[in-house]
Amino acid sequence: MTKPNSLDQLCRLSPEYSNKADLRLHLWYLVACLAFVGGSFLLLSHPEWPKSLRIATELIPMLPAFLFLRDMARFVRGMDELQRRIQLEAAAVGAFAMLFAIWVVNVLNANGVYLPGSIRGLGSAYFLIFTYTAWRISAFIVSRSYR
Repeated sequence: MTKPNSLDQLCRLSPEYSNKADLRLHLWYLVACLAFVGGSFLLLSHPEWPKSLRIATELIPMLPAFLFLRDMARFVRGMDELQRRIQLEAAAVGAFAMLFAIWVVNVLNANGVYLPGSIRGLGSAYFLIFTYTAWRISAFIVSRSYR
């Protein structure tokens, strides 16, 4: 029987840290981030591109992001039952927090209240940052409820 996956394999300060497991799990996330940064740079330097090409360039990071989600789901499926439940509850809270934030921003925009700067549209970078932050906070809270 194989040893179940543990989040300690991904924490650098843990004695169980595995550089190979961490890199294998987060490789597609890194590719998605690089695709996002590269696409943003291309869109800024080529404002004359047609709308269809601009949309395709902005959607390219979704493919490696979905591959990252696939790998993350495999990793979570390999956890023991309690850790899997904690991570799924934390992911659900993070997803609901993101949906709530999108809803609030859309209601504000529909009523003429625009947030300053580029956060107004909640681009994909803000989506990743907000969802990750909500997941970390909710994972901390949920794991405390099992102690």
